[in-house]
Amino acid sequence: MRFLVLSWLVVGLLTAPGTLSGQELQQSPAPEAAEEDRPESRIERRVLGIEALEDLVAGRTQYRRRVDGTYEIEYHHPDGIAAYVWEGCVIYGEWWATPEEICFFYPDSELQGPHCFFIEEGEEGLEFWWSDDPMALQPTAITVKDVEGNVERLPLGVNGECLIS
Repeated sequence: MRFLVLSWLVVGLLTAPGTLSGQELQQSPAPEAAEEDRPESRIERRVLGIEALEDLVAGRTQYRRRVDGTYEIEYHHPDGIAAYVWEGCVIYGEWWATPEEICFFYPDSELQGPHCFFIEEGEEGLEFWWSDDPMALQPTAITVKDVEGNVERLPLGVNGECLIS
């Protein structure tokens, strides 16, 4: 019975209104490095300023494709709490903006951190470039869908149950 419920949750997560279907996720190839993605040519695309960075994520659910071909979902509550779906589990986190980056901390997981990212406006969507690797040729993740609100109803302030076991 538990497997059936968890399977239903996974299907619902990928096909509920406002989400990406499994087919859409499979059709999105992993980002490839291009000559114009070298750090010195990306500076003009970078979003700077605490208010500008907060406006990009506060109160929004983002669906992101990672450089390794996996996907993540994250809701950023305006008060700095984040709910992050990683490897099928909902993980409690915190987020904040600095003048140059968005940072995340996941206190109860191996992800911990803080992990900070430069945000750049790319052709496919917002690009998250890990600030600890400023010479990277590819973003860590690209937002492929951005929706207002907590459309997945991810639990806030606690680690949620894993959707895939």
